[in-house]
Amino acid sequence: ERRAVCENTWFCRLLQHDNILPVFLVGSKLPQTTLYGNTLRLTCADNYTSLGFKTKCFAQWALTQEFDYLFKCDDDTFIATDRFVEFDPQGKDYIGVDPVDHINPKFASGGAGYWLSRKAAQIVADMDVAQIAQKYGIQTYSEDLLVYHALKDKGITFTQDKRFQAWNQPQRHPHASNEIITCHY
Repeated sequence: ERRAVCENTWFCRLLQHDNILPVFLVGSKLPQTTLYGNTLRLTCADNYTSLGFKTKCFAQWALTQEFDYLFKCDDDTFIATDRFVEFDPQGKDYIGVDPVDHINPKFASGGAGYWLSRKAAQIVADMDVAQIAQKYGIQTYSEDLLVYHALKDKGITFTQDKRFQAWNQPQRHPHASNEIITCHY
């Protein structure tokens, strides 16, 4: 149901851009990651506890494609496509919004979405999800924290951009009077 809402709003608008390939991530029992239409069937389980593994598999697949930047968000996120298309992440490896701490931001919300350079995507593709989860005492469904720790451990710094909005705050939804690019939940 959430995918259908995305497909009928922002997702179909992104499909109109030749240099953007939006996909839905779905875990599967296939022996290799396979793209079927707009659905990327990943080689991992399709449940909440597997979000870290899904993100890793997504990055692995993406690295077989030509891209400069990868953007990952949840399927309960809305994207203002005109602003998204105009956003320029150049020169930064890891961009998003910290959903908890706006004063001393540390990590990007997976819900609001985050950008990864090809260099950062390689680190995510190589991360050991279980090892990072154990080392930092986090759950494998906390994909955004796993990504943060994997990147931080390799010296990649986080860049906060408040145009990506985590959590449902009506005053922070995209509309003509602000610059919000995404809102989650």
